[in-house]
Amino acid sequence: MTEPGSSTSPRMMPIYTGSMIISKFRGKDSDCSLGEWKRQLNTLFNLQNIPVEFRADFTLSCLEGTAKRQILILPQERRKTAELIFKKLEELYGDQASASVLRAQFFNITQEPQEDIDSFALRIQEHFARLKRRDARGLRDEDVLLRDVLIDGLRDPAMRGEFRSKVLLNDDVTFEQVKTEMLVRERAYGAKQDQVQCFATRGHSSSLNSDLEQMKRQLKEEMNDQIASKFKELSQCLISEIRTELQQASPRRAQQTSTQGRNHHTPDRRAPWRPAANQYDEQDTGSQVTLMRESFFQEHFGQQGALLEDPSAWLALQAANGLAIPYLGYVLLDVKVGDVLFPGCGVVVVKDHCLANTNGLVGTNIIKHCWDTLTKDNLTVPSLSSERFQQQSWRNAMRVCAKEARFAASDGFTGYVRTINRYPLEIPGHSEVLVWGRTKAGIQKRDYQCLVEPFGESDVLTARAVSTVKQGRLPIRVRNISSTPVYLRRHQKLAKAFVVEPADIVQDTDPKD
Repeated sequence: MTEPGSSTSPRMMPIYTGSMIISKFRGKDSDCSLGEWKRQLNTLFNLQNIPVEFRADFTLSCLEGTAKRQILILPQERRKTAELIFKKLEELYGDQASASVLRAQFFNITQEPQEDIDSFALRIQEHFARLKRRDARGLRDEDVLLRDVLIDGLRDPAMRGEFRSKVLLNDDVTFEQVKTEMLVRERAYGAKQDQVQCFATRGHSSSLNSDLEQMKRQLKEEMNDQIASKFKELSQCLISEIRTELQQASPRRAQQTSTQGRNHHTPDRRAPWRPAANQYDEQDTGSQVTLMRESFFQEHFGQQGALLEDPSAWLALQAANGLAIPYLGYVLLDVKVGDVLFPGCGVVVVKDHCLANTNGLVGTNIIKHCWDTLTKDNLTVPSLSSERFQQQSWRNAMRVCAKEARFAASDGFTGYVRTINRYPLEIPGHSEVLVWGRTKAGIQKRDYQCLVEPFGESDVLTARAVSTVKQGRLPIRVRNISSTPVYLRRHQKLAKAFVVEPADIVQDTDPKD
């Protein structure tokens, strides 16, 4: 209080109306984190314009417990400013996790059982911001990383697989678009909750299990008996039809044509030949050429003067197991399948022991002609054969041709080659590495050869080469021509893949002119 008559006003502590309340930081058992406490103090410093020389004392007054004791034992010069106090507290109670640990935590984050999509997306963004503050290398495509982690961390496997397929079809979809669609799905159908069901039984469990096992055995025996009877009836029907066809079929003789004046690479062409049921009774969609037994050729064509051409100068046949095929020569024949005539089809004559159970195999050189004719002229399988058991074989062959037609475009394009790495893959400057890529798997999981063409939008150079695709995987060579490291993100497009026929690949072991 001042004396009466004094003109000076009493000195009082300043009161800031509406000022924020700062919680005191105690250390590891504090109610708020160190980062949140620092943000509150800095906000108050800027809001109230507290001078710099007073901020250290004010910061010390907002500490208590172990944290305050750790600061008080420091020399005066190491705690004379608020920044020095913050630095010491960061060393004691700050985030000490390494960048590799934060990176692993970010890429392995998963949705909790009771966590909704919005909270899960916010948690992912918080983890990413924490990782970015610690080490921002390899985190250039922020939106792509957030989108992929959000999809991979979903708890619902059905939704996770659906959004993965959408991203593979459209790689330009953003994190916000995926998040918005997930929120719409969650509001419309509700979040899928993991339910735990408990089943209880009362006594006599062993007798119940024995009854179930007995019922299973009886059902299995009944099904086996029914299947065996059906197969027996079917086999008898097929045998009777085949016998009828064999009795009615007569060998067709090809008419001899003049072969004079033809050079070495112009093979002999005969009159139209139509395989009968007792002649060509199999279709092999895996064979590239049509094969014929030596005895069958001599019986129907050789006795009329048909001479085989020597293909050793340009042809090297190899079986699926890698062994050489003992062939005698080749000939061009006009093959008639049903009502359709295919002129100039190549047929390779092999020794009899190579085709012990049949007179020949119809290869893809004839089957693809049939497929092209059916699709071009809108014909049906009965136009290729009138026999019912042969129609089923042709249907199976045409089904395989349809799969091959859907497998690649008209120019052979099968799809893009993408990276398979889960985390960003670093390629140092001025270096070349061999990485694994992923593309479309072969038909029936078979291996195939493809031509790898560089993709113009990639950050690295991709080598143009012929590679073998096994189970949808293939090795590709990439090069970083810049001086700074380049990171390959997940599912990044690197190249285009074009299917290549084995006959189009020239190897060192191929015959030379």
